[in-house]
Amino acid sequence: MAGPHCLLELPEAVREEDVCAEAALRGLALEGLSAFRQGLGEGRSALVIGCGADRPRLFRTALRAAVDSVAARTS
Repeated sequence: MAGPHCLLELPEAVREEDVCAEAALRGLALEGLSAFRQGLGEGRSALVIGCGADRPRLFRTALRAAVDSVAARTS
């Protein structure tokens, strides 16, 4: 059983790789949506945020860290 998941779209000027690097500095491992695309061309930059079914209470903490990582790369 999968835990909660969220798709966080990024502002146009923000790259997935940069936000993932910022999140790693905060102890959070993220993947960009581009890692899941297969031959569909380029789409909008976004992050896939998920938590395992055994730790759903950590989802809010992970989501906050992801949003803070985006904010750090847009300011």
